[in-house]
Amino acid sequence: MLGSLILGECDSPGELSSRLEVSTGAMTNRLDRLEEAGLIRRVRDPDDRRGVKIELTDAGKRVWTDSTSAQARKEALVASALTKREQTQLNSLLRKLMLELER
Repeated sequence: MLGSLILGECDSPGELSSRLEVSTGAMTNRLDRLEEAGLIRRVRDPDDRRGVKIELTDAGKRVWTDSTSAQARKEALVASALTKREQTQLNSLLRKLMLELER
């Protein structure tokens, strides 16, 4: 969810709910917890006074960066067990699976 915010893919609770395929109630609960943790803030939508936009706080950006860095290190560790040829094969197979799942 933080990734969707930092990448600018969506910025309203409704867009997040739809993108992540969760109910609006579940999204509200998640956003409440993230706000309590200081990772996001809700701000009024300047184009719709009834609407709310979600922004990452500086702490939220740090958490997202730290978590993606940790994941990258794990992936590098796993990949180091493979030869370059095997890494290329794995990449090709994973891409094939992703493209199939996106249909």
